[in-house]
Amino acid sequence: MFSMKAFGLLLLCCLSCGQIMAQENALFHDPLNTELLENYNKEIRENPTKYRRRWQRASILLRHGEYSAPVQEDIDSLLAQPKWRVLGERLQPIKLYLEGKSEEAATLIRKNIKENGHSIQEQTRLLATIELAKKDTAAAVAAFQSGWDLYGDENVYVDLLNAYRGWKTPPKETLQKGLERFPNSPGTVQTIYEAYFTSGTPDDMKQCLEISGKAVHVLWPMSVDWKVRHAKALVVSGESDSAESVLQQALELMDSDPRWQSNADNVPAIRKDVFTLLEKIRSK
Repeated sequence: MFSMKAFGLLLLCCLSCGQIMAQENALFHDPLNTELLENYNKEIRENPTKYRRRWQRASILLRHGEYSAPVQEDIDSLLAQPKWRVLGERLQPIKLYLEGKSEEAATLIRKNIKENGHSIQEQTRLLATIELAKKDTAAAVAAFQSGWDLYGDENVYVDLLNAYRGWKTPPKETLQKGLERFPNSPGTVQTIYEAYFTSGTPDDMKQCLEISGKAVHVLWPMSVDWKVRHAKALVVSGESDSAESVLQQALELMDSDPRWQSNADNVPAIRKDVFTLLEKIRSK
């Protein structure tokens, strides 16, 4: 009915919900906690209006591929309560998906996305998962695009760029909007840089240099990672001398900055990147 890989992606993307689900946030392949489940069953039998427990019970069962009667009972109970309805709306498409009713699930998700922005990243990821199962990358990208267009959520924007990866370069307008909206967000700026770098056209490499140059000189001057990214863009753009200077700065920073001493696990890998680039430059 569904592959374990798709199932894992689905649940990993869609069943995280902050503090409410913190205690059940194990991966789908972990054994079902029967003791925890029985505690939920008991509490719900004693008080059917414990909607938080209904949410938690349905979620933990769906995570383990269970969609029997109690799950639908819990979802229906949540849907009937205005305060909890949105959680029922999040669970219903997952149940439909696991039942093999992907099109029904997708229709419901599109409705959810259009009507409210609650957990928009989870909703768009689930819709994209359904589209990717049909090998429709364009539709998966469109799922993230719709969430981004409607709500401007940064996490959805990063997912949108990642969905393009390995398929084609994101539209320049989309990349520029991200830079305008999230100019100081390290992860988002990095994702935009990587999209331009992967494209590799002369114009896109100019954008890479502009992004990484601003990161190195203005935004994050103490970041070794950004120095390495800037050096890579310089090398590709034929500015090897400038790249060598930036890499030397990266080495000096690692040797002198106490923060790098406390981040020892990452030092060997980043040093290897630096020396690999230096060797490439000096071998020319």
